Amino acid sequence: MKLRNNHVGRQAKPPTILRSAH
Repeated sequence: MKLRNNHVGRQAKPPTILRSAH
């Protein structure tokens, strides 16, 4: 889960996708 979150955060800097993925 941590690895996936890191990958998403790297691809999308804004917290919009990060929040959606969470």
